[in-house]
Amino acid sequence: MNILQKNREKITNTKKLLIDIIDDPDRYNILEIKNALSGQRKLAAFSSEEYKISACALNTFKNAADNVLLRGFIELDELRQNAKKALDKEVLKISKPNHNTKEYFKERLKNVEEELDQSKRTIISLTAIIGDITAELANIATANHMTNEERQAIYKDVNNKLQHKLAFALGNE
Repeated sequence: MNILQKNREKITNTKKLLIDIIDDPDRYNILEIKNALSGQRKLAAFSSEEYKISACALNTFKNAADNVLLRGFIELDELRQNAKKALDKEVLKISKPNHNTKEYFKERLKNVEEELDQSKRTIISLTAIIGDITAELANIATANHMTNEERQAIYKDVNNKLQHKLAFALGNE
């Protein structure tokens, strides 16, 4: 099996595993998988014969994801985060206080307030990113002296910056 095919297989099998974890987190409540979900680098280094996933470097992982998946590495990283949240919620189910108790409602209020704060920060970041991208697109649109190749190079640069800003704004690593 050549390297390209091996990387493609790692991405598709990793995506399948992440979706399975989101759908049925209690089945995957395994320390090795929890550790792999804790960060991008750890997920790239994760290997398992059972799931037919081999280890690779983070840059290789990102490049392969960009080539295989429609939304690239961002899609895979969002799945990683959602799978991690699903496993964390599964663990919390065991330790949550009973419903209709003061402790339960305090805990729930605290969680909702944290989610609201995070949402506010995300909205502010996304608003700033939209402004930046709008300005970049206006520069590209009004530049008459550029060739098509130069526009494409600038587009790739702007798109790369956008992906990094979005990853940061949405709390990715």
